[in-house]
Amino acid sequence: MENIVFEARSKNFEELADLANAQWICIRQLADRYSEKKIPGSTNIFKDLEWRDETIPQSGIRWMSVDPANKRPAFVLLLKIAILNYIELKRVSLSTVAGYLNMLLGFLKQTLEEKSILQGCAGEYLIGLNEIGTDELVPLIDQKIVLRAEVRRLPTCLNLLKDLPRHAVDGLYFLLPTFEYPWKDTSFEKWINKRYANLKEPAFEVRPYLAMPPQTTQPVIERSMWIIEEYSELILAAHREAVTMSSESYTPYLRSEAGIKFATSIKKLACSSPRNHAGFSKEGPLPFKIFLSMVNLLRAACVNIIFLTTGLRNLDLTFVRTGCCRPSGRADMLYYVDAYVNKTAIHLRLPVPEQTNHAISILEKLRWNDDSPYVIAPFGKNYRRIQELDKARVCKSTVNRWLRKFAQWFDIPFVTPYGDDDEYTAHCYRATVAGWLDSASSLSILLVRRLFGHGSNLMPLAYLHHNPIFLKARKDAIEEAASAMAKRMSKAASTGRLAGGRGEELIRGYESHRSVQNANSESMSDSELLTSFEERVRERIVSGSMLAMMTPFGVLCTRNPHDSSPPPCAIRTERDNIKQYAIDQELWRYMQAAPNPAQCVGKRCEHAMLGPWSTALRDSFYWYIGFLESRVGQPLATEELRIQARAFVKQYASDIEKIFPSELVGE
Repeated sequence: MENIVFEARSKNFEELADLANAQWICIRQLADRYSEKKIPGSTNIFKDLEWRDETIPQSGIRWMSVDPANKRPAFVLLLKIAILNYIELKRVSLSTVAGYLNMLLGFLKQTLEEKSILQGCAGEYLIGLNEIGTDELVPLIDQKIVLRAEVRRLPTCLNLLKDLPRHAVDGLYFLLPTFEYPWKDTSFEKWINKRYANLKEPAFEVRPYLAMPPQTTQPVIERSMWIIEEYSELILAAHREAVTMSSESYTPYLRSEAGIKFATSIKKLACSSPRNHAGFSKEGPLPFKIFLSMVNLLRAACVNIIFLTTGLRNLDLTFVRTGCCRPSGRADMLYYVDAYVNKTAIHLRLPVPEQTNHAISILEKLRWNDDSPYVIAPFGKNYRRIQELDKARVCKSTVNRWLRKFAQWFDIPFVTPYGDDDEYTAHCYRATVAGWLDSASSLSILLVRRLFGHGSNLMPLAYLHHNPIFLKARKDAIEEAASAMAKRMSKAASTGRLAGGRGEELIRGYESHRSVQNANSESMSDSELLTSFEERVRERIVSGSMLAMMTPFGVLCTRNPHDSSPPPCAIRTERDNIKQYAIDQELWRYMQAAPNPAQCVGKRCEHAMLGPWSTALRDSFYWYIGFLESRVGQPLATEELRIQARAFVKQYASDIEKIFPSELVGE
């Protein structure tokens, strides 16, 4: 099939008919090839008219609705192949890709109609997808911008077709897009912002998920722990008795003698919010509304603990099933939560403390529907008779409402500027957890320590370092820092503004790279050359073959972390350790020597690299010049300091002049 070449222009009718027959022979063979393939994350196979997400049965793709008139069966086949390929390649859920498909169809609808792209049934000649040109994408995107439609996810949607490999469609060129993205020479973000500016349209607001500040997280943690520790057993006992009395309502229990007695015991919690104090009577039954608020407060407290120890998405929490939390079996008393991540269609085992296990256990016991497999089940009269699993879960907005009501109850400042977004509230927790995991601040450890109830900082750290979210956040932070440093190093190398042994080495490396690239590609621009060199430097940092660590002295340490030779900055510390702890010197030679940045010796170290970032060294240099010229530091003047100042100026004068050429260097 790959050898079939379709060229429809200037063909007569008979030739087009032959061409059409050849097209449809290939299409039928392609359809047969995929017909019985299983769709990941679904119980369906490729030829089914409807694909349903296995975990969200109400979500999926009805292929009849994609082409209701059945005038583009080849296009539907192409979309099915593209989505199958994307799910397998990106490991995303069917429900996620269904959203991308809807946006893609909306974006291409006008062009498909105007050009009759892939329009026709068996035997009819098809105009290929390759007829869509790059110049047609810009007006389509401009139209979306003017209509204030969401365009930020367009690259992802177009990639459904653009990333489809040739072999996936047996090399049929009329099924493959040939257009180039108009933003191919820059990032989509920069390009789309320029389009907004050119059209004089306000940029589409990207709603960030903001992390909650300590003045929010601390009271949320404290109040949640207080409710769970003081009132969970009381409310659970009342719930069990209420369910025994009635399978449909709490009211019979609340009006009973036990219910009136319970009202007295719950008084402190019911009156803990000034908003609800007036609705609580000292005598008589507790109003249903107040009691349900107590139950939902406990639910919210448990959800707070789960969110702040797992970083789960709102939707993923509603899919967590009973019995999901199990002990690790290790001495550290960690538990593991089995969770399904709908967005990426993968299962995770998240390490959590005992407090999370307790919170999940409470939610399981607060359910009305014992037949529901989910940890959080809805409340209502008829939920015991529900058979469909997707209706036996609470929705995302319900969980968010619990969280907002919890914050309102205790007058906790909450970050919810987008109340209509079902994901937003829970994503604030997620952003908060990510911040904790990637932060080295003592506040983070203290909050996690309080949350976990540990007596030392060791267990919170053990939890963080076993958490996949931490590992990902850590990896992202390292790559971001590596990219930033590689950019600075490469730019300095290209302008010759480096000093020190490793600085001179990097300059030579850049010159060698430029020579090689220029020999291989005459058209490579300076910016492309710099970018390719920058990527090589970044790879060295990310791979761990170079520290790229800034010392307080303003020197970049480029030491290989696996180098076992003693670094100059750590020799004194190592000598003291050997003496203090009576360590055998022969053994010490085989131990990996870690640098001591606080004792950096500057350019005297073979791993040192001086550059535009060495502002601390520059400032010290100018201070010593001022000192020698009697302009600063005279109360400190000693002959020893003058000798040190002269030596420092002599040692770094040429380097400072090279790195900071625009600044006047004194003698």
